[in-house]
Amino acid sequence: MSTKYQNLIVGGGIAGLSIAYEMSRLGEKQVCLVDEGIAEIVLPIASEKKLNSTSQSAGIITSQLWPPLDPMFARETMNIIREVTNVEHNSTSVQSLPSLILSSRRKSSRLLIDLQTKMSEEGMKSKVMHRNELQKKFPYIRSEHLEIGSYTTNGLLIDPRNYLAILMKLFKDNGGTVCKGKVVDLIEEHSCITGIRTDASTLSADRVIIAAGTNSQELLGKYLPIRLNRYLTRSYSSRLKQGIRHLPIIYDMDQQIYLRGDGPKGIIIGGGNEMGVHMGNSQGMHVEAQKEELNAWLEAFFIPTVNRIVLKSEGLCSEPVDQKPVVGELRSIGSLYCIFGFGGLGLTVAPSLSRILAENIVDGRMTNALNDFAPERES
Repeated sequence: MSTKYQNLIVGGGIAGLSIAYEMSRLGEKQVCLVDEGIAEIVLPIASEKKLNSTSQSAGIITSQLWPPLDPMFARETMNIIREVTNVEHNSTSVQSLPSLILSSRRKSSRLLIDLQTKMSEEGMKSKVMHRNELQKKFPYIRSEHLEIGSYTTNGLLIDPRNYLAILMKLFKDNGGTVCKGKVVDLIEEHSCITGIRTDASTLSADRVIIAAGTNSQELLGKYLPIRLNRYLTRSYSSRLKQGIRHLPIIYDMDQQIYLRGDGPKGIIIGGGNEMGVHMGNSQGMHVEAQKEELNAWLEAFFIPTVNRIVLKSEGLCSEPVDQKPVVGELRSIGSLYCIFGFGGLGLTVAPSLSRILAENIVDGRMTNALNDFAPERES
C-alpha cells in the first residue's frame, strides 16, 4: 500500500535538508524527507559515523567564489546559516573566519582580479595582495612561489554535522516527516513522476525533488541529459612543528588544496580531488601519494612544516563538466525537480540555491537566478 505526500525529497545531505527546511519554513505541508541513513541525524552528534559527504566536509564557507559560481550565492548562504543557527541559539557551531586565496599562475591571477570586481559589485570587501604584502601580513607564507592573493574577512567555519541536525530539528518542528529507506526507483505514470520505491515501501507524491548527491544521476537515469564527473575528496589532520596564530581559510586555486586551523597547533588540509579513485583496490596507494603531495605543497608555500599527515575522512562528490550544479525542474517529465552536483561546494551554495528553488516551487516566484543551473542544459 502506497503512502501519499504532497512533496517527497530524496536525500538527507546539505541540499536535501536545506530544501526540506525551506519548504517547511514557507508553510508547505506534507513534506517527507527520505534517506537511507537519515534516522542517525540527531543533535548533538557525538559519533564519527559517516552519514553523507556533507557530514565529512571541512566546514569552510567563503564568499571568494570565482566563475562559474557567483559569490552572491555564498554571501546568501552565510546569511541563511546565521539565521538558522540564531533561531536555535546554537551560535557556538558557527564562527567567523577570514579567507585567503593564493595564486601562483598568471591565468588564475586574472581570475582573482575578476573575482575582486564581482565581489565589489555585490558589496563585499576583499583585497588583492601581491607578494610583498602577503609576506608582511602572513609571515609564515613563502611568497616567492606566489603571484597574488585575495583576502577577505568574510568567511565562516561551521560544524557541518551539527548544522544538518539543526536543519532536521527545524524541519520536524515545522511539521515535516522523515522516512528511512534506500530509494531504488522513481514511479512514472503518464509522463509524470508520481512517487518513489524504497527498499521498505512505496511512497506517492504530487512532487518529487531529487537531492541525493552522487546517487542522483542513477535515480534520474533517462530523464537527465547532463553527465557528472565523480570525485573522491579527502581531508587530513596534522600537527604543526611551529604554531600558526590567527590562521585564515587558505585555498590554493592552482593546486586545489585548502588549509585551515584546528586548535592552537593543528591544521586540516584537503583537496587534490581524484576522479574515480573510489573504484578498485588502488586506494591505499593514492592515499600515500596524496599525503606526499600535500606535504610537498606545505613545504613549498609555508615556513612551518608538519610532523606527519594523517587521513581524517573522505567523501564522494560529483559535478557536471561545466562545474555548475544541477538545480530546477526537469521539463521533459512532470512533477520532478532536482538539486545536486555541487562538486564539493554544497555547504557553500546549496542553502542559498535551496531557498530560491523552494520559493519558486511553493510561492511560484520566478527568477533568472537558476537559469544557469537548468537540469536540461547542454552538458
